[in-house]
Amino acid sequence: MPTRNLACSYAQTTKVPSRQLLRSTASPNADTSVHSGLQLSSNTSGLDVGTGTPAELLREAELTQTLLSLYFQNFNDIHFMFDQTIFLRRYVLGDIPKVLLFAIMALGIRYSHAPFQSPRLRPHWGEPLYNEARQLLKEDFDHPSPTTIQVYVLLATYNLTFGGARKAWIFLSFARSFVSILKLDQPASDTDPVQAELCRRLVATVALMEHTFPSGLNMGRPFPPVHTLPRLYAEEEFDVIKNPAFAAANLHPMPCIAQEILTLSEYYHQACQIFDTPTPQGLEALEQRLSQWQASLDESLVFNRENLEVHLQKFAVRPFAYMHLLYAHIWQLALFDSMDWTSATIATASEAGKRILPIYKQASNITGIVHQLWEVAQLDLHNNCFGQIAKTAQIILAHQLLSTTDAQTMACLQTELLILRDCLIRVKAHCRLYNWVFDQAEWFLRICTQDSFLQGLHAWKSVVRFQVMSLGTCYERLDYETATD
Repeated sequence: MPTRNLACSYAQTTKVPSRQLLRSTASPNADTSVHSGLQLSSNTSGLDVGTGTPAELLREAELTQTLLSLYFQNFNDIHFMFDQTIFLRRYVLGDIPKVLLFAIMALGIRYSHAPFQSPRLRPHWGEPLYNEARQLLKEDFDHPSPTTIQVYVLLATYNLTFGGARKAWIFLSFARSFVSILKLDQPASDTDPVQAELCRRLVATVALMEHTFPSGLNMGRPFPPVHTLPRLYAEEEFDVIKNPAFAAANLHPMPCIAQEILTLSEYYHQACQIFDTPTPQGLEALEQRLSQWQASLDESLVFNRENLEVHLQKFAVRPFAYMHLLYAHIWQLALFDSMDWTSATIATASEAGKRILPIYKQASNITGIVHQLWEVAQLDLHNNCFGQIAKTAQIILAHQLLSTTDAQTMACLQTELLILRDCLIRVKAHCRLYNWVFDQAEWFLRICTQDSFLQGLHAWKSVVRFQVMSLGTCYERLDYETATD
């Protein structure tokens, strides 16, 4: 009989599903020397960073420009608040505050190929830069300004992807407060069109981060979410606006990926609420919105190989992929309760099995996007939401694998699980949060391979729901190698 190998095998056995099993074992000898500065491993790189302090890194202009570019390449799926051309021009002119530069460099440096020592600590290379930005922010932490909002968003992102959601929520709450104080969501009609668009993009970034903030952490909301979502220009439209000869008559609405992501983020927030407190009316309304969104999507934004390659050439492949992953994941959350973790459903083909085919399709779609993104662009997503997307897809694929007896289907599902596992392995080399995500996924797959699994299925619904909504971001003091507190 074909085996349901779930992409990993362990010698250990577990008698009772327990949340404590999700915790990794912290290394007592973690190397924290990265705090004191980043040292180069050789002198042949042409870089001169001295002792590797933030000020010395900033002084090395070539390295700084590289780190800024890496930030724009790796975070343009969730951060819309900067225009790269305008920002880099201001940097060359010396018009960017140091606090902003350090906060951006802290995010970009973990993707650098600079020959720093301790490459195994790559996910933590940003620590000195992050701490320097925090120190500089103290001078203006209570001074509302677009720059301060941007810094708070950057520091919140750093904490979210590095395992500190409570700090991230504090920073994001400050950013949201300052948006309201400055009334950036209500720009004056006489505002310069370029500045007005940058304000809209800043508000959109704050709104996106609010909507996709891990809901399972129950942080509470000091302000209501931004419901009047700004209408953003597509990059082609914004290029027209930035032209000094800009005329409104020359502007024609075009499909905007950032706008679509922003809309989907609102749906995602609704899906999380429904996941926590399901109601038939809420679920029906959400499914209608998702269907309407898909039906109205411009042909240039439909996911296929051709459009993927087009957006790769336009340097927009990351947000393009994230848009479709987020859409599929919202369906995963909406349909999650269609999976019944009972032996009758798991072990036999039944009418209930037919009702869960749509959620299987969405998990398979997610795997396909992840695979094509890596195959075509050599890219992986790594924002705080992607961990939940990949982990949920693995749970769904595991459910399908346990439900089938067809050898070919089993082989396909095992391949899909390996694709997601390989992706998480790559991502955790840069993002320490994904140590936790990977360990959670491995724990779940390990449990499913044990002979006693079917005997305890009655307890799995609550355990699996906890798995979906929990991430390691609730822990602030982390071991540098295992991302555990």
